[in-house]
Amino acid sequence: MRILLISEPASAGVGRHIVDLSQGLLAAGHDVHLVYSPRRMDETFASDLRVMTGLKTTVMDIRRAPHPSDLVAAGRLRSFLRRNAPFDVVHGQSSKGGALARLVAPGFAAVVYTPHCVFTMNPDIGRIGAAVFGGIERWLGRRSDALIAVSEDEAAHLRALGIAPEIVHCVPNGLHPPRWRSRDEARAELGVRPEAAVVGFLGRLSAQKNPLLLVHAFAKLAPRHPDAMLAIAGDGPLEAEAREAERAHGLGGRIIWLGFRRPVDVMPAFDVFALPSRYEGLPYVLLEAVAAGLPIVSTPVGGSETVIDPDENGIITAATPEDFATGLGRLLGDRALRDRMAASAREKAGQFTIARMVDRTLGVYASACERRRCRIRRA
Repeated sequence: MRILLISEPASAGVGRHIVDLSQGLLAAGHDVHLVYSPRRMDETFASDLRVMTGLKTTVMDIRRAPHPSDLVAAGRLRSFLRRNAPFDVVHGQSSKGGALARLVAPGFAAVVYTPHCVFTMNPDIGRIGAAVFGGIERWLGRRSDALIAVSEDEAAHLRALGIAPEIVHCVPNGLHPPRWRSRDEARAELGVRPEAAVVGFLGRLSAQKNPLLLVHAFAKLAPRHPDAMLAIAGDGPLEAEAREAERAHGLGGRIIWLGFRRPVDVMPAFDVFALPSRYEGLPYVLLEAVAAGLPIVSTPVGGSETVIDPDENGIITAATPEDFATGLGRLLGDRALRDRMAASAREKAGQFTIARMVDRTLGVYASACERRRCRIRRA
């Protein structure tokens, strides 16, 4: 197949997904092209592109937020398609890539869209925002041959928006098996005592990731678990407020602030992984947590039910400090339960491979191509 991927973000989880998918498609013998914007490109994505052979790339200036220049980007994308046609599939990644693909590409190829967390899942946009952007998604959905949700929660949300159920597919992300450092090495670097029970968080300190919920929850259980520590790996706009919450709760010495760290360096030091997010698609950090053999305590967000089997490899709890503290307390107070869930987590990790993600994505591509053929025959 000739496949064109389009993305505005070239960083973080979306960038990682594009690299993994491109490598898998190329390895399967497909002709893969990528149009991407350099505006939000991180060094990891750039270095991955430099060493990838066979991927045909085109840089196109695309802004993150809606902007009059989107008309220019759409015109350039249409010209690109005319020059390089035919393609079997045009696959838009994230909101802007998905919008451009669905506006421009229906006359050229089967059109597929992966939102990587639909914008309307964000509770901060309010009812008016949800109505406006939900209407846009429904209209663009009629110009789509397939939508790929990365979790069952996201797939259900798309159907609830009014997207035709038959074009909504669920394909969770995959993960290369990480090369973990040893537990002793990780703990020594972090300065964690061998007997301490460590609750770990890894992510951006932002409203979406909700680190304040975790700090408040830890404050509630800290007096009952004197050997427990909270390790926070990440940075972001809520760091100052989270540190102030630490001071207000008198948690000095109980929270380790690690700044930005790679999962392979810090997760082996954790005993429990915490995901207090307000909304998600399917964060890679959940896949890394099960691969590290960590029991998980999570709020009920996208991806939690895909990765967590409740009471098997983790706990899904309400997004209140009291409930989150209760979930963490169950694991901190029961070493046997943690060990059992750790073993189950490692087993669960086997379900999220790159090969499986690529194979299922190709299945969606085949379905999208057949849908386009039927549409052309009816016309």
